[in-house]
Amino acid sequence: MKSKKPLIIVIIIIIVCAGLYFCYRNERVRYIKRASGFDISSCRILKDKDTHGGFLGDGEYILIADCGKAPPSAEELKEWKRLPLTENLQLMMYGPEADEYEYSLAGEAGIPYVENGYYYFENRHSGAKSRESDEDLFDVISFNFTLAIYDTDNEMFYFYDIDT
Repeated sequence: MKSKKPLIIVIIIIIVCAGLYFCYRNERVRYIKRASGFDISSCRILKDKDTHGGFLGDGEYILIADCGKAPPSAEELKEWKRLPLTENLQLMMYGPEADEYEYSLAGEAGIPYVENGYYYFENRHSGAKSRESDEDLFDVISFNFTLAIYDTDNEMFYFYDIDT
């Protein structure tokens, strides 16, 4: 008669891993809700990548979610602005038509150009004049900001957080 011990160990490992995954997911959902006011708990997450770490915690956090079954309410978007992005954010995320700047953060993150929708921006740099404004985005030597975009045509949510 074979022992049931290996099967029990495998089941326990699966349960522990599932529990850790759901704790991690809930932490991300709470972070995005705090940062942007948008609850993505009912959205289907397509990409969830965090490169923060190391000594100073530099890195990016990118989340892409399909919210077709749970679009945001007007209340969730009350602090958001209608697209298009400001000139500075456009240059930072999608780059220029000329080679004036070398940024294309959205392309590197897999965030497409969105024409219709809303965006939320917070400048978290300690030297920023205003947390709501991007006017001094290029006046500092490092970037610390959060940008969330909601695409109303495709009901997609894009979240980009950078610390350099």
